Amino acid sequence: MPSRTVRIVAASLLFSASVLAQGTDNEVRCDYQRRELCTRKDGCKPQKLAGEYLIVPSLSKLLAVANTKVDVEVRLCDAHGCEPAPMRAAVNGSYLELTQAHGGTDYMMFALYRPGVLGDFRDEFGMGLVTAIGFGHCPFPKP
Repeated sequence: MPSRTVRIVAASLLFSASVLAQGTDNEVRCDYQRRELCTRKDGCKPQKLAGEYLIVPSLSKLLAVANTKVDVEVRLCDAHGCEPAPMRAAVNGSYLELTQAHGGTDYMMFALYRPGVLGDFRDEFGMGLVTAIGFGHCPFPKP
């Protein structure tokens, strides 16, 4: 059995990782509700979610840099940690779109102004002939 000190250090590290995963006051944790993997041969099939989520900047920050060449950092997270992804934001009608900065195939679309769906999102990632599509929600405060 590990010593009391080892257990305290491990608990502290887990708590710190949990706090970091939640994001700061200027960030929002967005949880996936479902994901599909699509191929030409099999069409789209539901996939198991393994605790993946996103940490995105606040809605006010995203809107402030929308339609500029300023990158924002979105963190793609799972049980093993988070990986930063620089994105560019653009407002397109009722949606805020995030595309991977400097090339890449990651794309996200957030509902902005439609009543009842503020923060609902869809993301897509393509590699060759395979596309992963995720659906989820970001609890943005109402503007």
